[in-house]
Amino acid sequence: MSESSSCSCAGELLLPVGWGEFLDRLAIQELKAERLPDNGPREHAARLLSRMRALLDARGSLPEEALLLMQELRAVNGSLWETESAVRTARRDWKRSGLTEDMARFSELAQAILAGNERRADIKQRIDSLMGHPPEAKHYSGEPC
Repeated sequence: MSESSSCSCAGELLLPVGWGEFLDRLAIQELKAERLPDNGPREHAARLLSRMRALLDARGSLPEEALLLMQELRAVNGSLWETESAVRTARRDWKRSGLTEDMARFSELAQAILAGNERRADIKQRIDSLMGHPPEAKHYSGEPC
């Protein structure tokens, strides 16, 4: 986009994503619509969820295996939600106390988040493979190519 052109940033973007990413976002939106404490953000999440479900419904029914994998994604994302909340508390406690025990708890929870995200990525790849979509490519420093 050139400097002379203007951007109307109101509204939303439509983003082409694979099935794994879409169903992951759908599962996260379900959790937000249930768990966010404030009415405004929770209602916004519910509206987005409704629109995402409409997009899914327009595509027809998913294979049973994809529905089962989506349930797995929801469970993993629910666990990650709880673990991420706990890691924030553990970090706060560690910063306040400086105790080795609090640092160890923070580290343990951070490792659980990494493991959960690896499981999540695996499920998303399985969904993409099932639905005939090429897998998402990711590479992190320190990992073999």
